[in-house]
This record gives sequence, structure tokens and C-alpha cells, in this order.
Amino acid sequence: MSQFARVAFLAILLTLSAKPAMADWTQDFVRIACNPDARFFRFEWVGLDGSSAWSDAQYDDKRMEERKAIWRQHGFYVPSDLHYECKVGDVTYRLTTKQQAPYSPGMCGEQPPIKLNLSKDGEEILKDVTFGDDCFGGPSVASVTIFETLMGWGGAGTSMCAWPTTNSGSSPYKEVCEDPSAFSRTMPVTQEQMGIYLRKRSKE
Repeated sequence: MSQFARVAFLAILLTLSAKPAMADWTQDFVRIACNPDARFFRFEWVGLDGSSAWSDAQYDDKRMEERKAIWRQHGFYVPSDLHYECKVGDVTYRLTTKQQAPYSPGMCGEQPPIKLNLSKDGEEILKDVTFGDDCFGGPSVASVTIFETLMGWGGAGTSMCAWPTTNSGSSPYKEVCEDPSAFSRTMPVTQEQMGIYLRKRSKE
């Protein structure tokens, strides 16, 4: 085999071996646990392999909706247009997420950012903050855990875990977990305020 033929053969092999990697994509989920009896509410970002999550339902709208319903039964929600309410004791939390449909094959077009809002009895806690693995690098919210006390017993509180950056190359990403009030002196916490606080923490 000539040198040119060997080079051409290697190029073909590289092209073929690259195709599965190019086909890989991440399906974002909001994993939610709402347990009124335990006065507990938690949500977190989870990224799963999209091809595995949807299998042969990707190109069948009816089957896709059926598959989404199955995921929801187990606490996994697609973040494209999520409206979720959790009543914990006398308190009602409302969670919303928005994510555009993939819009281009560009660097981040196939995984648009997720925007998150959270309120407690109508009072905003988080407003339009980035949620989950952000292709643009973060910062972003990873999870929120909430406990409400029962007749004065137990340690009530809210813990928000955030990633200062999501393109550090490390896995898992470094988390900062605090009460939302640590991220901002006034409510709600915004993307800008979260970024300022996380930059300060990274310098400590």
C-alpha cells in the first residue's frame, strides 16, 4: 500500500470513529423531590445521554410525550417550559424553568442555557439565574434544598449550591453551597449578583 493510500485509509477511519462522538448529546433534566410530609423540597440539575433517554422516540412526537410522562413519574422533568409547585407545610414554593429548543449546530446552539425562577409564597428568591451545566461557562445553580420546621423542631433553611464555572475541565465541578441570602443582600438573587459573590469566593 502506497503512503498516500495509507494516509487516506487512516483519514477514513478517523472520520468513522468520530461520528459516534459527534452524535452524543446531553438531555437536561430537573430532578425534583417534593415531600410535604417531611416538609422537604429539593431540585437539582441532571444531565443524561440524550440518545439513551429518548431511544427511538426522538422522531415520534407522540412517543416522545409518552416517554416524558414516564420520566416525570420518577421525578425527572424536561426544563423547556416547567412550572412546578410544592406545598411544604403552610408555605408554597413555585419553580419555573425555561430553555429554548436547540437552534443551531454551533458551539452552544445544541444546548441552550436554562433560566430558573423560584418563589416562596409569591416572594421571589431566585430570578432568571442560569441552571445546570452551562455551555457558556457559568456561573450557574446546581441544586436547591429546602427544609421547613415542624412546630419549631428541626433545622429549617434553604441551601443553594452553585458552580462558579462550568467549563473548568474538572469533573465534578467545584460547588459553593450557601443560603441564598449569602449570594445577595436583597432578594431575589439575580445572575449578576450570583456571579459577583462566586468570584469573591473563588479568590478566598
